[in-house]
Amino acid sequence: CDQFHWGDNCNNTCNCGAGAERCDRITGCVCKSGWQGTLCDTDINECSGGVNPCDTSPNQRCVNTPGSFVCQCVTGYQNVTGICTDINECNDNPCEQLCDNTVGSYTCSCRAGFTKDANDKCQDINECDTTLNKCDQNCLNTPGSYKCSCNDGYILSPTDQRTCDIKTECTTFNCTAPGTCAVNSDPAEYCTCPTGYNLTMADNITGICKNIDECEPSNPCADTCTDKTPGYECSCTKNGTKLDSDEQSCTDRDKL
Repeated sequence: CDQFHWGDNCNNTCNCGAGAERCDRITGCVCKSGWQGTLCDTDINECSGGVNPCDTSPNQRCVNTPGSFVCQCVTGYQNVTGICTDINECNDNPCEQLCDNTVGSYTCSCRAGFTKDANDKCQDINECDTTLNKCDQNCLNTPGSYKCSCNDGYILSPTDQRTCDIKTECTTFNCTAPGTCAVNSDPAEYCTCPTGYNLTMADNITGICKNIDECEPSNPCADTCTDKTPGYECSCTKNGTKLDSDEQSCTDRDKL
């Protein structure tokens, strides 16, 4: 038989398929490994049947190819030097807030103070609208949390940051010396000045004690008045006069 025919009388044509290795002049089409059939045109699915050729390593699957097969890592794994190793999907930051890598996958979650909505997005929980807040008086919602505050006359406990205690010491007013701060029965803070000073308020929390000029507008002295901080001082400048015992009047020296 010539190269295009086979059989006892060379009556059969060598029309072998893509999986044929050659055409034998006696037996006909000779199939390559992974092919079968008279014409070698039927792929053998190595992945079907009871034997899995890819079970030599965990976390991989068999994928049939024309005339052969390949072993591929299952979803969530990648080939690292021939071994299917778990992919840490969290390295790509797929989550809005928190990512927890799991075997072959990952899960997303929200930070404390947030909850997932219907679209699987993290939304801030308004603790002030729920029983989650433990504020004595006022609650201010913040992203992922909340803060407590107190009404005027009360101070937030530095220990638990939620209970309000009656104010007994000045914490807000900054009274400039020689002024001092005090708390009244309301309770409310206020600034007070010693004798010889008037209180001026630069703003709602800063008290300034300003010296009173006792020499103006009316002179309390019989002669010369000199303003002091605080108070004032009288002196007698006329010849033959001297300051009297009341420290305001001037008396002739001859009468003393």
